[in-house]
Amino acid sequence: MRFEIVQAGYPDMVYIASNMRELDRTEVMPIEFDEDPRVIAHKYFSLSDRRYVARYRDASRSNPVCAWGARQRHPKTWDVWLFATDMFPTVALSVTRQIRAELIPQLFDLGAHRVQAISNRESLAAHKWLSGLGASIEHQDGPCGGLVENFGKGGEGYYRFVWDRAAVEGLVRNRQKTMIEG
Repeated sequence: MRFEIVQAGYPDMVYIASNMRELDRTEVMPIEFDEDPRVIAHKYFSLSDRRYVARYRDASRSNPVCAWGARQRHPKTWDVWLFATDMFPTVALSVTRQIRAELIPQLFDLGAHRVQAISNRESLAAHKWLSGLGASIEHQDGPCGGLVENFGKGGEGYYRFVWDRAAVEGLVRNRQKTMIEG
């Protein structure tokens, strides 16, 4: 089994959106006008300045497994997104490393003062993963515990996870230290 991370192509994104794992359907569908996989793939493909795909390869096939990227919402503010198929565990570690060590720091290097992602309140695994990437729930200490009520089209609540420059610089320092010591 092998995999590769490449620039995302529209056909790969359509494949992944068409075969989206349930966790990501819970995240993505409540915030989309149209649930057609081609429309979702087109939206993320066309709006994102940076987009990637992890492809799984074995002796008999090569399939796209995970798409992720970032789009600049407005000057110096970036939205980070990801959706995957049920094969995500085969590439999860490498995708996580790429996002933590490359994508998020690159956005701050481009001048971002804010990088953010949203996550459905029901997606506890996604919350844990985003926290592991160095993000934290915005306004977690506030009266709503950071929850944005009625964010999804069916009234679903979402949390906004944010990265700040200091946290990202800490991640980069830890990575460099590990590379030097390792």
